[in-house]
Amino acid sequence: MLKGHEKALIFSVLLGLFAAGLDFYLYRLTGLRVFQAVLPFPLVAAALSGLVLARLRLARLSVDEQYVFEQEQSERPDQNLFASDDAAPPMTLGRSHHQFEWVAVPVISALLGLAQLAWAAGLFRWMATAPGNAGQSLVAMSFLVGQGFVFFLVSRFLGGLSEVKKFRLYRGAGISLGLVSILSFLAALGTLVGQWQVLADGWTGKVLAVVLAYLGIETLFLLVLAMYSPRRKTMLGIAYESRAGALITDPSRLARSFAETVDYQFGMQFGGNWYGRFARNILVPLVGCVALVLFLLSSVVVLGPEEQGIKERFGHPVAGETLDSGLHLKAPWPFATIKRVPAKRILNTYLGYVPAAGFAREKVLVWTIPHYRSESMLLVCDTHEGAETGSAAASQVSLLTVNIPVQYRVKDLHAYAYRYADPEKMMHILATRVLMHELSRQTLKDLLIADRNTLSDRLKSRIQEEADTLQLGVEILFAGIHSIHPPTAVAETYEGVLSAIEGKEQKILEAHRYVAKTLPAARAEAAVKRAGARAYAARRKELAPANAILFEKQLAAYRAGGEVYTMRTSMRSMSRALEGRTKYVVDSEKVDEIITIKDEAKFSIPELLMDQLETDTP
Repeated sequence: MLKGHEKALIFSVLLGLFAAGLDFYLYRLTGLRVFQAVLPFPLVAAALSGLVLARLRLARLSVDEQYVFEQEQSERPDQNLFASDDAAPPMTLGRSHHQFEWVAVPVISALLGLAQLAWAAGLFRWMATAPGNAGQSLVAMSFLVGQGFVFFLVSRFLGGLSEVKKFRLYRGAGISLGLVSILSFLAALGTLVGQWQVLADGWTGKVLAVVLAYLGIETLFLLVLAMYSPRRKTMLGIAYESRAGALITDPSRLARSFAETVDYQFGMQFGGNWYGRFARNILVPLVGCVALVLFLLSSVVVLGPEEQGIKERFGHPVAGETLDSGLHLKAPWPFATIKRVPAKRILNTYLGYVPAAGFAREKVLVWTIPHYRSESMLLVCDTHEGAETGSAAASQVSLLTVNIPVQYRVKDLHAYAYRYADPEKMMHILATRVLMHELSRQTLKDLLIADRNTLSDRLKSRIQEEADTLQLGVEILFAGIHSIHPPTAVAETYEGVLSAIEGKEQKILEAHRYVAKTLPAARAEAAVKRAGARAYAARRKELAPANAILFEKQLAAYRAGGEVYTMRTSMRSMSRALEGRTKYVVDSEKVDEIITIKDEAKFSIPELLMDQLETDTP
């Protein structure tokens, strides 16, 4: 039975030597440094498998020799009549096995650890000068995946044998083969990343060199520790077994160690119960698989519709590697990461206030009601008219509250992402500084009555100039003034002052209105009277000669007609005075007869009287 298992170790030795030779050949063929870095691990696995093979073979041969020796002693008892039962031949395989275990195994372990450290140091020096190469990465990855799979199968077989107590020595060879398997998969991942970046080949080689150096240090440390251990005989024989490698290649070993610790400390049978077996056989492998899946999922990046990404390789941005929104693939963490930038989003910073979610604003905003939950007070100049320059009255300041949202977007991805640690905070500080400078140049009165569109445009242009000077990488889209008002605490008093000022201005405007109304009216009235006087004078001047001629003709008519002229003239005057009125004629002698005259077109009063006069004349 032992001889059959020794064949597995011989196969492991040959597999390690063949894999190392093939790695070296592929390095010469492709130039990938990852093959040069993975090459020592199959050699270490072959050396440990050969050491285990030698130990098992010596143990088997010593047992066979002891069996033959006992058989010979039992067949010739007379020759050993005076010999001691504990006596042994001075040169036997058993004594050689004993010396090999106590001397050769620790020495070989020490030499193996030193060789690993030396090889790791040589790898570091070589990789610092060797040129990188990304050629034939897919072929190399395929071979490394196949190499890892083969070593995985052999390591699981030897690991399963090591669970049996009499085959305990197989564990060291199984751990070394399992490490070759895992590191081959890691090297394959490095070559996959090398499809996008040549540096991945060198970094993968450095990681493998670090692992090799750690294995050498761990071997030497365990060897020194075993020399001072109470179980020195046992510990020296397994000093070459990597404890970290055992946990990596067989995660269930950690669960078993935990179960054994619980059983020892608390007297429980955790490892033998169903939940212990569940944790060892299912839970731990499941956690390992989930961790592996999460690691692989770090290669998938989804950028939102408002985002752009900058690819970083080991913390450094890659020139020209800018990703738009959507699904992208990259090397897994920590080989590559994506720095997200909201390049297509309208960003906001708020000057003078902090908008708070859930704050109920009034529908009608006045100075005495807070516009936002948190508002800042800013200093502005408050000069007085007539104050001398440099006096205390000319240098007074007032407090003012402003609400100014500033909207901007990213126009330079790298400048915004890397020039400042917190670009949003830097943008807020920059805009606040520009606002303070602008407020210091104007008085409180000017700000309250200023054209807000003009002030907003000026703020926007100045913030853009400052952002360009500091290379912030943003474009200012809007800087609007929602409100400018005194602080809420003094708003009521300030309204009283403004009311008095408004009353004063109202009186002045009313006086101007009265002056504007009265002066034109007076001027018009004077002009009308002057024009009337001139017209009256002109009329009197023109009528005077006509009246003189009329008087002369009336005088001639009077001299000619006498009483008749006087009567007719009197009647004509009466007719003009009573024109348009109803007349009633009453005869003094015939009082019961009344003559009503309504239509003067038929006859006139003078004619009526003259007719009556002619009738009464004899």
